[in-house]
Amino acid sequence: MPSLKVLLIEPTRTLAKLVTRIVEQVGGNGTVLTSPADAAQLLRSEAFDLVCFAATLGGQSAVEFARQVRVQHPTLPLLMLIATPDETFSRNAQCAGVTQVFLRSDIMGLARYLEVAAQRIHEGRLHGRALLVEDSLSTARFVARLLTDVGLEVISVPTAEEALVAFAAQSIDVIVTDIVLAGASSGVGLVRELRTAHGEPGERIPILAMTALDDTARRVELIRSGVSDLLLKPVLAEELIARVGNLLRNKRLLERVEAQQADLRSMALTDQLTQVHNRHFLVEAAQLALSEARRHGHPVSLLVVDIDRFKTINDTHGHGVGDNVLSQVAALLKSKSRGEDLVARFGGEEFVLLLPHCGLEDAVRKAEVLRLAVERAEPAGIRVTVSIGVAGLTSAAANGFDELFSRADRALYEAKNKGRNAIVCS
Repeated sequence: MPSLKVLLIEPTRTLAKLVTRIVEQVGGNGTVLTSPADAAQLLRSEAFDLVCFAATLGGQSAVEFARQVRVQHPTLPLLMLIATPDETFSRNAQCAGVTQVFLRSDIMGLARYLEVAAQRIHEGRLHGRALLVEDSLSTARFVARLLTDVGLEVISVPTAEEALVAFAAQSIDVIVTDIVLAGASSGVGLVRELRTAHGEPGERIPILAMTALDDTARRVELIRSGVSDLLLKPVLAEELIARVGNLLRNKRLLERVEAQQADLRSMALTDQLTQVHNRHFLVEAAQLALSEARRHGHPVSLLVVDIDRFKTINDTHGHGVGDNVLSQVAALLKSKSRGEDLVARFGGEEFVLLLPHCGLEDAVRKAEVLRLAVERAEPAGIRVTVSIGVAGLTSAAANGFDELFSRADRALYEAKNKGRNAIVCS
C-alpha cells in the first residue's frame, strides 16, 4: 500500500524530529534536509507527496525557494512553518506558491493536514465506472489512460448522443465530458438532457465538464445547466484525478448517508423483534388502502390474529422462547401472504393483516389457512394456536380503519370466548 512521502527542510533538530514522528504516525515516510539547495536537487530526482519547510532557510529566502519549486512542480503541496503570525509574510508566501502556512506552535494543525494527506494516499485507487465523452481522439486516450490507471473502468464515446445511449444501458458512477463535441448536441446539451429527462439517475450523477474556453459567462452557464465541477483544458493529470476523486467520494458519502436514512426509516416503521411492520406503519398504510378502495370500488379485509395463551408460554418456557414464538409466527404469516398484503405486529402477541382486493369470504378462507399453518408449525418446538377476527370493508362503506379494526377485534374476542383456536367473522 502506498504511503505518504514527505520532504522536510528544517534546521531545528527538535522540530524536525517532532514532524518526522507525526509523519510516521500517519503511516508516512519523512526525509529531513537542512539545505534548500539539497532539497531542490533531490526534488529533481525523486518524487514526494508534499514538501514542508521552515520560513527561515539559512542563506535563501523561503519565499524564493517556494517560487522555484512551484515552477518545476505546479501541483506539489508546499507547507511553510513560521514562528510568529505575520499576515504580510504569509500572503507573500502564498502568492509564491505555498499551499498553507502553519505556526510552529500549531503542531496539531499540521498533524491534521498530514493525516488527511496520508488518508488520500492510502485510499489510492478509485472504484467505479466513468463515462468519458470526448471527440478528440488524443485527448480521449490521454484522459481514459489517467482514469484507468487510478482504477476506474472507462467507457469512451465521442458524441452526446452515444453518451445518452451508454448511460441508459449501464450503471455509471461519474461522467467526464468535453463541452464542444461532434454531433448535433454539445456537452451542455448532454448535461441538460441528463438532468431533466433521465429521472433520478441523471439528476444525481456527478458530471465533470472540460472546456478550453475560460470565460465567466460560460462558466456560469455550465453551472446552471447542472455540471458538478469544471476543468480547464489543457487537462492537468493531477487536477483531473483530484476532481474526479472528489466527485466520487462525495457520491459515495451521499449514498452512505441515504442508506443510513433508509435504515433509520425502516427501523422506525418495523417491529425490531419480528421484522414485520409496526403499528405506526399499519395505521398510515391502512388509511391509504381504504381511500383507494373507496375510490376504485374494490374490497378490503382485515385479520386480527392473537396467539392463544401467550402469557402461559412465557411463564412456562421463558421469555426467550416467547420471543422465538412471536418471530416464527410473524415469519409464517408473512410467508403465507401475498406481496400486496400488509403484515404488522399491533402490540404484544397480536398481529394484523391488511388484505387489499380481498372480499370477506376469501379473507375467512385465508384466516383458516393461517390458523392451520400455525398449529402445524409448532413454533419454537411447542404447540401454538391462534384466534382470528375477520372484518371486511367494501367501497360503499364510509367508515375508516378504526371502525374496521374495532369490528375485527370484537370478532377476535368472540373467537377467544368460543374456546380459542377459532375464527369469527364480523
